[in-house]
Amino acid sequence: MHKVFTLREAALLSATLPEGVLDGSGPVERGQVFAAHLAAARRSARGRLAHLDIEDPIEGPPELHDRVVGEIAGALSMVLAVLAPVPPADAPPAEQTLRIVRLPPVPPPRPRRGEPAEGTGFPVRPGRSGP
Repeated sequence: MHKVFTLREAALLSATLPEGVLDGSGPVERGQVFAAHLAAARRSARGRLAHLDIEDPIEGPPELHDRVVGEIAGALSMVLAVLAPVPPADAPPAEQTLRIVRLPPVPPPRPRRGEPAEGTGFPVRPGRSGP
């Protein structure tokens, strides 16, 4: 693939894909058509797609991690709804797909060197990640 999109950009642009364009094609062809559409839609939306990055939660508080998980799950569900839609409930079992309703919780960040390890009150020693 010669184009790179942020997850949120792909989510917004995927909503502009005409219905039925990906019907009846295999996964490789679906991906190629999808990427070509995103690239064309990006050109026509130039200048209106600013600030679509998702904030990096590394070393951030648990609330930031939770927010980022929600943003990623929301954007990913928009892309997957177009690229790999869930078949109707009455579809044959071979065509059913796995659906993830909610991602698992993000573990709390590890303490930094010299800060107390969670629940111990003792600082973390160099080279160790916990008690």
